[in-house]
Amino acid sequence: MCGYGRVGQSIGRFLRSEHHDFVALDYDPERIQEAAKVESCVHYGDARRGDLLRAVGLDRARLLVIAVDDTDVAMCVLKEARLITIDVPILVRTRDDSLLVELKAAGATEVVPELLESSLMLASHALILLGIPERAVRHRVDEVRHNRYHLLDGCLENADARETPGFNREGE
Repeated sequence: MCGYGRVGQSIGRFLRSEHHDFVALDYDPERIQEAAKVESCVHYGDARRGDLLRAVGLDRARLLVIAVDDTDVAMCVLKEARLITIDVPILVRTRDDSLLVELKAAGATEVVPELLESSLMLASHALILLGIPERAVRHRVDEVRHNRYHLLDGCLENADARETPGFNREGE
């Protein structure tokens, strides 16, 4: 796993609960120092370095999760990983789907945009609280995911910025 922030740690908890070993790399020394107190599988290093990916066993891995919070870094890691192996499935976390096509073209098996996933969760809860049967909501969410995340198509650009208090059209 590349990146051991909140997302990486959450994935790690799921993997441990299913008894799957993993190795995580992160380049935040404070995070690594904290993680080392309870984890032996988290190491300091820049996952953009192919030699480091080889050293932690990417060529023997069953899966690579790129959970970094920077799409440019994720793209670099992805490209380095694909130079090492073409067979390992690679999941990439992104904020949104703006680079979905590029990440897939570079070799990502799946790209998971945070904004869409949080939107799906909020929409699911809203519909359930409004009385829509959970089965119908789950079906709709599955349909959106199956159709490759087109829920956000047609959303206003910079909609989040416009909702921010103190923001107006002149940028003041």
